[in-house]
Amino acid sequence: MNQRIARTPSSGADAENLAESLRALFEQGVETLGALRSKVSTIRDVTQRGSQLVDSATALVEKRPLASVAAAFGIGYIAMRIQTSKLTPLLVMGGLAYLGVQRLSRT
Repeated sequence: MNQRIARTPSSGADAENLAESLRALFEQGVETLGALRSKVSTIRDVTQRGSQLVDSATALVEKRPLASVAAAFGIGYIAMRIQTSKLTPLLVMGGLAYLGVQRLSRT
């Protein structure tokens, strides 16, 4: 008793509207594909640049291993001293307050 009625375009205007909707959807898909290609290209460039930087850092470490270890130790020591300093929270809060005031003064 429950019959499905197939709907067909009753006039040429309905068919034209459907065709126009499909064209718009296709154009939107083409634009999205172009944007994705651009992003993939950007990601590829970034990964290639990152790979070049890793290779140059590796070459530098292989060329000067003692200097690299000393630099890493020095950077780690300074970072540890900054992190364990009692002044660090005060300096961070002061820096954030300064940035907030600077931002408010621009508007």
